[in-house]
Amino acid sequence: MQKTPSQKKINDFLENFKSKRYSEAEKLAYIFTNEFPNYAFGWKALGVVLKKTGKTSKALAANQKALEISPQDPEVYFNLANTLKDLNRGEEAAINYKKAIDLKPDYLEVYNNLGITLRELKKFKESEASYKKAIQINPNFADAYNNLGYTLRELGRLDESELIYKKAIELKPDFADAYNNLGLVLRELVRLDESELSYKKAIELKPDFADAYNNLSLTMLSKGNFEEAFKLSEWRWKTELKIGTEFYSKKPFWNGQNKSSVFVWREQGIGDEIMFCSILPELIEKSEKIILNCDKRLIPLFRRSLSGKVTYQSKINNVDENNYDFHIPMGSLPRYFRKDISSFENSSKGYLKADKTKIHEFRKKLSDIKNIKIIGLSWHTKSEIQMASFRNIPLKDLVSEINNSEIKFISLQYGDVSKEIRELKNEMGIDIIDLKEVDKRDDIDSLAALVSVCDLVVSIDNFILHLAGSLGVKTKALLPFSSDSRWGHKNDKCHLYDSVYLYRQNSLGDWKKVLKKLNEEIN
Repeated sequence: MQKTPSQKKINDFLENFKSKRYSEAEKLAYIFTNEFPNYAFGWKALGVVLKKTGKTSKALAANQKALEISPQDPEVYFNLANTLKDLNRGEEAAINYKKAIDLKPDYLEVYNNLGITLRELKKFKESEASYKKAIQINPNFADAYNNLGYTLRELGRLDESELIYKKAIELKPDFADAYNNLGLVLRELVRLDESELSYKKAIELKPDFADAYNNLSLTMLSKGNFEEAFKLSEWRWKTELKIGTEFYSKKPFWNGQNKSSVFVWREQGIGDEIMFCSILPELIEKSEKIILNCDKRLIPLFRRSLSGKVTYQSKINNVDENNYDFHIPMGSLPRYFRKDISSFENSSKGYLKADKTKIHEFRKKLSDIKNIKIIGLSWHTKSEIQMASFRNIPLKDLVSEINNSEIKFISLQYGDVSKEIRELKNEMGIDIIDLKEVDKRDDIDSLAALVSVCDLVVSIDNFILHLAGSLGVKTKALLPFSSDSRWGHKNDKCHLYDSVYLYRQNSLGDWKKVLKKLNEEIN
């Protein structure tokens, strides 16, 4: 007969784990595995507690040992899948969740976690089905409703998502996460007052809810309440958003001091760096010296455009604390310089300068194009931001609507788009000039010169839009119905860039009216 720990020891482990006394629980789990190495519960217990304390690789080994001992235990597969998910091995996690379901078809928690994993793998339809199975098993499972709402939002089914979040709240009235998620979908439905109320309810239920504060900042930004929006956005560092690594320094945070040396460090994406750069001339004017940490691809463009005492550093850890008095992330600058709509006029007419020599070279290369309007195009983004795929427009749809004999198109699109351009030529006989010598991902300085050659830029919401606007090039911005908060929610003139005009969808996914209006104005 196999020896096992006493029931008291098992209860002690369970009590310690439940009470979050993880170090005590871990000690007991190791005792189980050492004294009873063929007892699956000990390895399961060890795997669970190690995962909880962030020792994920060790947790994986413990779960695999449990699987060797007990290959017919659905909980073993569940624990193993949870650990694989934490290790970003989503495909393997999904396989093991499904094995758990094979052994236990009504395993509620597995369906919920499988839904999350499938959503992260961008398998949204399968994710939806998994959550619905969980709800079928337990119609009162509020977490499954909340997660289903998230997937429906990814699918662009915003009205359904709203109803599902409200069902989660009905089942669990103190569900702060559901109120936060409801606020997101209400913002995307452009019901901003309701969105604001939903976030505030989430914060009332959970006063330290960083995501709700940060999301509220975006709704305030959409509404044009800039001072409140930029104050609330400081919560972004306490969320799990991928905005970069927060920089820590012994030197104090800059909060408006004059005549000081300031280290400005980058965050978020390259488009955001270009946007925040609009504020740097005002900071330079207030300061003795600026050390600017930015993407190395932007240094030539920034160096040419910014006057004053500015030094550049692409590697944040190479900056000596002794060389500055204060520091600030780029995304915090608007808090001090953009408190109302009129303050954007300081930079909205364009603030970056492309290389004149490169502009001349491109014009010479395109010298055979005479008396024809040159339109630069960008139509795709690979952004991981939720619902970013709804920003994209098929190249064929975009070009066929606005093409005529007095237009020549130039690709400003980064990434390999040769297949799309070739198919457009074969199917419709329309040429897109794609200058291969310009690395549109890594040579931003040359790309800026190419943008400056264009009579007009037509772009979706990606970094090209910021680059063109910052250069003062006339630009038509094509925005989805659920657009980024920085563009406002009903204006057609852009406060960030004076040369940019905004064209908004009337309904999510429908570009027909946008492109028709664009065609009327261009032609």
